[in-house]
Amino acid sequence: MSVAIREACSEDLAAINDIYNHYVVRSTCTYQYAATTGDERRAWFAAHDAAHPITVATSGAEIVG
Repeated sequence: MSVAIREACSEDLAAINDIYNHYVVRSTCTYQYAATTGDERRAWFAAHDAAHPITVATSGAEIVG
């Protein structure tokens, strides 16, 4: 599998949220007890800038991390 890293965009937020929330409800690797809502994820994304970028890992057209 070939993986590429790129800066995230708003269209990626659903996939980011799905990946993160998977671990919120199934593991102890986060300190969160409840899944993040779409509105919370959008606010989180808006709070980042070029100095604190959000990146995603892609394999083909799929976000994998």
